[in-house]
Amino acid sequence: AAADNQVVIFVMDKPAADYFLEKYNISRNFNQTIPLYTGHFRRAVLEGNTALLNVIENGYSKITEEEYSTIDRKWYGSSVDAQSFLQIIEIVGGISLVFFLILIIWNRSLQSQVKRKTKVVLESEQKFRQIFETSSMGMSISDSQGKYISGNPAILEMLGYKQKEYSLFTSTNLTHPNDIEQFENLRHELWKETIESFTFEKRTLHNDGHYIWGRVTSSLVSDANGKPQFSIEMFEDITSQKYSEKLRESIYRISQATISASSLEDLFSSIQKIVGEILPAENFYIALYDADTNLLHFPFFMDQFEATAEPIEPGHGLSDYVMRMGRPLLATEDNFEKLLATGEVELIGAKPYCWLGVPLIVNDVVIGVMTTQSYTKDISFSQKDAEFLEFVSNQVAQAIELKRIDEASKQSELRYRYLFEDSPVSIWEEDFSGVKTHLEKLRDNGVSDFKKFFEDYPEEISHCVSLIKILDVNNQALKLTKASSKSELFEKFDCILDESIARVFLPEILNIAEGKTEFEWEGINKALDGTPIFVNLRWTVVEGYEQSLSKVIVSMIDVSKSKKAEAELLASEERYRNLVDNLGEGIVIIDQNTRFLFANHSANEIFGFTKGTLEKTKLNSFIKSDSYDYINQQIGSLKAGESNTFEVEIIRQDGEHRFVQIFASPQFDTDSNFTGTFGIIHDITERKKSEEKRGVRSRFEEMLTNISTRFINVDNEDIDNEIISVLKHIGQFENVDRTYVFRIDSKTKTMSNTHEWCREGITPKIHELQDLPIQNYHWFIEQITCDPLIISRVNDLPLAASIEKKIFQSHGIQSLANFPMWVNLELVGFVGFDAVIEEHTWDLENIAMLQQFANIISNAIERSRLLKILEDRAIRDELTGVLNRRGFLQIANTELIRGRRYHHPIGMILLDMDHLKRINDTYGHAAGDIALLEISKFCIKNTREIDVIGRWGGDEFVILLPESDEESTIRAATRLQQSICERTIQILGQEIQLSISAGVALAGKDITTIDELFKNADSALYLAKEAGRNRIKAYQAFDQTSLTF
Repeated sequence: AAADNQVVIFVMDKPAADYFLEKYNISRNFNQTIPLYTGHFRRAVLEGNTALLNVIENGYSKITEEEYSTIDRKWYGSSVDAQSFLQIIEIVGGISLVFFLILIIWNRSLQSQVKRKTKVVLESEQKFRQIFETSSMGMSISDSQGKYISGNPAILEMLGYKQKEYSLFTSTNLTHPNDIEQFENLRHELWKETIESFTFEKRTLHNDGHYIWGRVTSSLVSDANGKPQFSIEMFEDITSQKYSEKLRESIYRISQATISASSLEDLFSSIQKIVGEILPAENFYIALYDADTNLLHFPFFMDQFEATAEPIEPGHGLSDYVMRMGRPLLATEDNFEKLLATGEVELIGAKPYCWLGVPLIVNDVVIGVMTTQSYTKDISFSQKDAEFLEFVSNQVAQAIELKRIDEASKQSELRYRYLFEDSPVSIWEEDFSGVKTHLEKLRDNGVSDFKKFFEDYPEEISHCVSLIKILDVNNQALKLTKASSKSELFEKFDCILDESIARVFLPEILNIAEGKTEFEWEGINKALDGTPIFVNLRWTVVEGYEQSLSKVIVSMIDVSKSKKAEAELLASEERYRNLVDNLGEGIVIIDQNTRFLFANHSANEIFGFTKGTLEKTKLNSFIKSDSYDYINQQIGSLKAGESNTFEVEIIRQDGEHRFVQIFASPQFDTDSNFTGTFGIIHDITERKKSEEKRGVRSRFEEMLTNISTRFINVDNEDIDNEIISVLKHIGQFENVDRTYVFRIDSKTKTMSNTHEWCREGITPKIHELQDLPIQNYHWFIEQITCDPLIISRVNDLPLAASIEKKIFQSHGIQSLANFPMWVNLELVGFVGFDAVIEEHTWDLENIAMLQQFANIISNAIERSRLLKILEDRAIRDELTGVLNRRGFLQIANTELIRGRRYHHPIGMILLDMDHLKRINDTYGHAAGDIALLEISKFCIKNTREIDVIGRWGGDEFVILLPESDEESTIRAATRLQQSICERTIQILGQEIQLSISAGVALAGKDITTIDELFKNADSALYLAKEAGRNRIKAYQAFDQTSLTF
């Protein structure tokens, strides 16, 4: 293998190595690693490679006697070469035959061993070649200039070269430009033998033009004299590892950018740079969807054709497609064309050659799209690029969301600061960490009963108070303490917390010692001038500071006046002080028959007693009948001695329904007989209403999302049915009797009911409410122009709305709510809700949700209107307003199919305006346009509504006449020609006589396409023009001639 310049790697004892290297004259081609070649028969292989060691051991058993003799001679350092040695043996062979026979007999065992080892060595060459050829690691041999001599199959497969191609390259040719200098330096150091080997990671050029990462280990192979012959390179493909490292690095750098970026703009710029290091990102943008405005924003946009991108409504662009599908899209030129052809997407902006976009998803919600694109064939993206972008998109989405939250947090902090400073309550931000640390030291020193400790050492209370630090206070705190500034308060804080009032802080310090994070207290504090203040103090440890207590929010309310009144009240009503004044809840005592024995003021209020009391009434009197079993069940558990808490709906004395929560504790006499229940009653009506509102809002928002999705996906021709469907849905949800949409026509100053849904039994009004003059509804329009109009009682409308009141009452409306629809800040209509059967009310939250619904309807109608305009423009001639060729063919083909199916005649008139070129040349093309416009007007005036008129191009017009036989078609053409001839037009002060030439054809049974019919009409038109113009020719199929009219 070595003689054929193929790579072989072997390990053997030095004598054997020397012998074979010299025998095949390849001693200069191998590096003799000195540590392996000691004077002892020691084998060396890669750690754990016992199979290779076995191969070598077996090889030594096969060495022949002659070869072993040579090995033995080499071992002892003879200077005679192998060939000379063989010649000497031949000369003295006869003389020493007897001697050798004796030696052979005497050393039989030694000769047997030599033969065995020689055999192994002979076989080892094939074994090593097999190892080299089958190795999965790439191996190369190169000379001192870096030129590759050969490579094993593994390296050739990795790099995609053939052996002959590979041998033409040097290491410089195949190494990435950024790695050449460092790699060549290491290679030169190796050949200078200043290093024994080196390992280096570099990029190597693949045959298809891309680079792959490899870990190269290189070492020298020297001859018997230690002179370097060539180097062996071991190449391990680490492209996947490098790619993974790059991915991890990108994710890490995006995370770091989230922290270090000062704003979202900086974050977006960092993301673009990070992505650009992996794949082309010169045309890169990030689009984020704002659900509140239903707009797609482009906070970062880099494009070679467009400087910026304005926010747009979601449509059918590539970005919208990715958001809808929720998965990455790699759109090559062919893929893009297919998507365009199927209508899945539409072209927005410059057309890309290759487009790659991935959705940005947070908590399973698509918040936007990250995209890079190429406009040239030089740059394209691969599936691996798509996988990379998808991989980092989650981190990017999270980074964007975190940055959004961070900025929102800063705004929240700013708002908090405003609230803090301007709060009507005295707020203090304090640090209790010093107090806690001191208490922990006392605990470590053996203090367990802090209350007794502080009673014994009251000076410790003052010390703890002195450890409290004031971090910040608001304006109300300054007012409470009569301080002129924060600095004055901080400087004189010791005056407030002097020893005279230190003892009142004992409950607070004990609270800290017990590890509690909340405290409430009422007592006397002092202002800076020494004035005593009776305050209600409450503090709470800020979340996240529970261990250190380094941030505590303290609120103090001056209750001096209320405390004075309370003291007077307590003096006169001692009996009820604990039950009534200290608790704001209803307190009751109920006997075993559910009769109220006692009820405090709060309980009476809860049950609707403004006068009188609950006493002597029964609980069941206020409970709905369907709740009796439930109440009896609760009483049963009380009789069993179990306290419980339950919720129940009550009907107050005034008939109002409320929800209460009852904390019940059983009462027993000395003989353990159940005597009744002690209960605390809490009114939870507002909480229940809030829960119900949240549920309603959640269902409403889900419904709006569903409606928005339906409008996005609905075809334009089905928009009216869809609007009626959602009106029904929202009407049933709102429990009203009629829902509708009114559109305002700004040109005619009228409004019309365009869509309506009515509950069963309610009379529709849509046909009566058409083209209503706006001026007749002045008050209504004025009210709804800017804000929703909510009328809970029509009968209560003011005098200024007398006209509207009368109309509403005539329709049987008791309550109504109308929500404006705007387009570009202009009122274009409104969505209305009528209650006919009974009055209806709408709260503020409900109104806000319904306005969102009106906005959705408005957007859907405007979108439909714009689509219709676009569709109409696509089939209309811009100059004349008649159909263009495309629009004409669409309708004409349909009419031809219908005529053939029902055997109805169809005629065609193909006309050409005479002398258009003369008009253009004489008066200019503007004059020619006027003439063409006049011709189109004559065509419209002299045809029926069912006839199809189109401008074929230039000065040619075509008219398709359904239900028209040959005679009728010719008559129509003649009428048109005569009407044009009878009129003149004024152009630049000159009267110009217009005329036309026309060809007439009829769609017979043999005509199957419009093209055939047009061809016949065109033939007739040609003959009309050949005959002198200003005339009509009819096509005759039997002889390809025509009749003149």
